[in-house]
Amino acid sequence: MDAKVDVSDKSSYPLQNIAYRLFGGIASLLYIPSLENSLNIAMMHIHPSSYISYMIFISIIVSVASSALLYIISDALKNYIHILPVIPLYLFMLTFLLFYVYPRIKANERMNKIEQEMVSSIGLMAILASTGMRLEEIITYLARGSGQFANDMKWVISKIEVVGMDTITALRMLEERSTGKYKKFITGLIDAYRIGNITEYLINTSNVMMNDKRSKIQKSIENMNLIGEMYIMMMIVFPILAIVMLVILGMLDSNGMIGISTIDMMRLLVYVFIPLIGIIMLIISDSMIGKVIR
Repeated sequence: MDAKVDVSDKSSYPLQNIAYRLFGGIASLLYIPSLENSLNIAMMHIHPSSYISYMIFISIIVSVASSALLYIISDALKNYIHILPVIPLYLFMLTFLLFYVYPRIKANERMNKIEQEMVSSIGLMAILASTGMRLEEIITYLARGSGQFANDMKWVISKIEVVGMDTITALRMLEERSTGKYKKFITGLIDAYRIGNITEYLINTSNVMMNDKRSKIQKSIENMNLIGEMYIMMMIVFPILAIVMLVILGMLDSNGMIGISTIDMMRLLVYVFIPLIGIIMLIISDSMIGKVIR
């Protein structure tokens, strides 16, 4: 196992401690690189073998509990007696799969939060660097704030002050626990720190990210204008035209269309289709507004 991976305190949680004692040997043989990477990016601070032990332990508990429950209610499930033995196995596999996917979900959540905070955080770093503050002082200042970016800075400070690492090593560890734009930013920050042009790097990066944010907002505004036009067409023009057409069809054919009377079709239009279209348009608009805000 890679020595650079943090080994969590296995006694932090009793169940994890028990799980590692029971299945630590097996788990150490089940090296899963993708799981280790997800645990690192999610900042879950647990060793992969400890987490795999916990996965196996909880999966077995769920399987045994389901077996006991099925045995108790087996009389009521006589018609399904042939599938009862496989249910615990399926639950074991499902539980194991859910625990496998969970770190990846947490990792994506962390990176999404950081990317939302990067523009303001890097802008603040550029301002602080312009005042002559050293990188360590900038990181300490940011660590006093809130949000995922601040949490990462607190983690870096803990590695420097508690563990005794130098700044570059701590940032390298953070780089290994990052992806996308954030990873590129940290890589560039390390290089800038080495050659001594942090201020220039932070200002340039902040300007690039601000321009990128500005272009995204402009594009989102254009999309919002398009959605506004669609909203007028679907919620104002379409209902009026549909009602007029239904009235004309009702005058021409008293039996209505496809066995539905004209009055019933109008009711469907007013009470079902128009509200449904409105809800869809609101959901689309809300998603676009969310993109503008981010």
